[in-house]
Amino acid sequence: MTAPAMTAIAPEILVNGSQMSSSYELSGLRIRTSFGLPGRATLRFDDSGFAIAAGSTFTIGTQLEVRMADGGTLFAGEVTGIDLQLDRGVPDFVVIADDPSYKMALGNKARSFTKMSYSDIVSQIGREYGLSVEADATAAQFDYTLQADSDFGFVSELADRVGYDWWVEEKVLKFKKPATSAASARLNASEDLRQFSVRASALHPSSSAVMGWTAKTKTSIKGNSASPSSGILPTASLVSGYASVSALSSMTKVSTSAQGPVDQEEAQDLADRAAAAWAAAAVTARGTTLIAPAIKIGGSVEVEGAGPANGKYFVTEVEHSYTDRGFETRFVAGDHRPNGLVDTLTSTKQTSFRRDGLVVGLVTQIGNSEGSPGDIKVKYPGIDDQLASGWARMVSVGGGNKKGVTFMPEVNDEVIVGFENGDPRRPVILGAVFNGKDSQPAFAVESSMVNSRQITSRLGHAVEFGDGTAPDKQYISLTLAGGATSVMMSKKEFIAQVPAGIPLSITAGSASFKIGNDGSITIQGSKITLKADTDVEISGLNVTTKASAKNSASGAMVEVKGSAQVEVSAGGPAMIKGMPVMVN
Repeated sequence: MTAPAMTAIAPEILVNGSQMSSSYELSGLRIRTSFGLPGRATLRFDDSGFAIAAGSTFTIGTQLEVRMADGGTLFAGEVTGIDLQLDRGVPDFVVIADDPSYKMALGNKARSFTKMSYSDIVSQIGREYGLSVEADATAAQFDYTLQADSDFGFVSELADRVGYDWWVEEKVLKFKKPATSAASARLNASEDLRQFSVRASALHPSSSAVMGWTAKTKTSIKGNSASPSSGILPTASLVSGYASVSALSSMTKVSTSAQGPVDQEEAQDLADRAAAAWAAAAVTARGTTLIAPAIKIGGSVEVEGAGPANGKYFVTEVEHSYTDRGFETRFVAGDHRPNGLVDTLTSTKQTSFRRDGLVVGLVTQIGNSEGSPGDIKVKYPGIDDQLASGWARMVSVGGGNKKGVTFMPEVNDEVIVGFENGDPRRPVILGAVFNGKDSQPAFAVESSMVNSRQITSRLGHAVEFGDGTAPDKQYISLTLAGGATSVMMSKKEFIAQVPAGIPLSITAGSASFKIGNDGSITIQGSKITLKADTDVEISGLNVTTKASAKNSASGAMVEVKGSAQVEVSAGGPAMIKGMPVMVN
């Protein structure tokens, strides 16, 4: 195959929409695109006399487009860096340009999205950067999704959780599921391909199981991976057995609960995503051909003339390279995850779907109309004062079906928040804490020993346990705010008191003991017995005893005495008996 002349295939460079001056001598060009990384173009110019370096053609943010003479665009982005290199006094000027997705990586954000699907979130983020968005819809809508990363990292993570690919192409953000598509290029091994290789490995698990728990139904959930979509697997007979379940991989299944799915649908997506990633990474094909603008990530190439390696390959990385030796395209079909140098050097990736440790929260809302009245929302002032949580459950002592301690924090109380399985979508409030403004109630401490413990309500009502050494310091008390109404039971005494004007009532069925708000006392029962080992005294301004049937008074000696007058009368016969009867 005869290569075309260099002038016929040389790329056109547009700067801010206008073709670059022909006086600029382009000596080298490399354009690299892959899933989950910003597309980058590196242009090298011979710059004798420093005309380019000293000029203003390439400044920060300059719009740069690389295209073929026939109009096909290879790259569109803006200048983000320069490099001046001198070799024996001969200057080369290097221009670095990135596609618009690089802006998404500059800085991180802490915010939340409510009742949105992942594709809706990605569409919103893309529009924030002035990009058009082509997003395959994701079905699941989540009540709460936290972002604690850059927009770039967050979109990458959303794509990873549903097994999607994402990239930016000519100011269009694409968020796509890997799918079968017609081959964008047909390449013959002897005529078109300068180099071609296929590597396959069966050393990968056969399937994935993702487990989790849903508090809504109090049940465990589990997603078992299905077979990966054929759209991401090569069709060559040489490697077909390596990407699918093999004799080696069929013995291996990976189970995990670290992903923290919130429902069955997400568990299934996570399991399918893992299996698809293993299958895609099992086969890696690499090829080099003359410049082929039609080869793009997200598309596929059809290889012919390669024997059992003939077939379709899903393209995951493309590099166009222009030098004085020619203009060629290199492609990779295989792992969908980014594998640039920066990925091998970075430490553990920050994630928006995992938060280890505890955080401080301030209560903002209590009671979920669509869930539990005990659910709580907080904001995270230590992260961002406007960052709100999803609905959190409250840890309870002895909590269960209609049982346990119900002691909720109030709005604006400071609480400590943890996350179920490290997932910030599933917060759990461990308890409230005191601080410099919200002080705890006073309690007795002596020689580093706590002598009283107290449960106090918002209004000041208290239950107190005394653990002192003296009998009167060992007690349990219930006190209403202000202290006027209380019940105290100690080893020394039992005291119940209410202020004047407050009635008191003790009732057992039809029997009762009542103190009225006027101080009157009423005792009522089917039978009332007053018994004393020594004396019983009843006194008052007026004392009246009444009986509906019989009123009896008896004793070894009975005395009826009036200091002024005594009157004994009867509505019928009156009888006085005695031995003798004395009337004086």
